Amino acid sequence: LIASDKAMFLLQHKDAAWALDCLMHMPDELGNVMREVKLKYGWRLAGGYDLVVPAMIETPDFFLKTLYMGTQEDPLLAEKAEKKVRALADSWKAELPEDKHEEFEEILDQ
Repeated sequence: LIASDKAMFLLQHKDAAWALDCLMHMPDELGNVMREVKLKYGWRLAGGYDLVVPAMIETPDFFLKTLYMGTQEDPLLAEKAEKKVRALADSWKAELPEDKHEEFEEILDQ
């Protein structure tokens, strides 16, 4: 997304439904990635776990803002967060019997 001026423009467009549609129909690899993102994350609830909460794809403003925020993330902060998550996961894994460590890692990778 960051490498495409057009995509960055669309992520900030006022007509979010139109912009999201444009991103989904881009003919290049970015369009393919956006369609994959829509399939994988689009029907997740935008906030909470109640079925009355709309899915992300039903709230294009929220969906695009979330994607845009991801493009603005500081790589150093992301790396720090990943290390923190890894340390937490390792502390949980240490509490498991040795024969469960591989299964734990497989579940964690999902």
